[in-house]
Amino acid sequence: MTYQSRKYSPIKFSDDYIHEVFLIWYRAQKCNVAKLYQLIPFNLDSRKPEESTLRGWVNDKFIPEADRLDRLVQEQIDNQVVMEKVEMVNRHSVTAKEMQDMALKYLRANESMMTTANAVRMYVEGVRIERESRGLPGLITEISKDTNEQLLDRVKNIFANAPMLEEAND
Repeated sequence: MTYQSRKYSPIKFSDDYIHEVFLIWYRAQKCNVAKLYQLIPFNLDSRKPEESTLRGWVNDKFIPEADRLDRLVQEQIDNQVVMEKVEMVNRHSVTAKEMQDMALKYLRANESMMTTANAVRMYVEGVRIERESRGLPGLITEISKDTNEQLLDRVKNIFANAPMLEEAND
């Protein structure tokens, strides 16, 4: 399908050229038509679409396509945030197990020198962290049933409650 310039002459532009113009517009942060006209190259016939044609392309084609791409980008960002959280929880789970193993090993090797309170405290903390981290499969199952809006709310809550962000803001 080709798109014609509405002004002066019935110039036809190929779908490939229109797509190239779209990419320029999108990469230029969805610039205005006057700026877009300056950025775009001439087509194979050494012509450029009139600004009125560009305005039509932007309104009829580019904005809907940009909205679709922006949604895809946001989904990718949301997925990345979830995966980073999963990786962090997995690391915490491994560390918690190591803490338990260290506490048990130390307790067994140094029964007479280690205070019982310290050994118990280390073991209990390792169990607590592991228990919290192992809740991940249930969380993933629960998250997989969420709508995009619910996922976005979860991500916002995670960031709102993240201690590292509170520290960075201080």
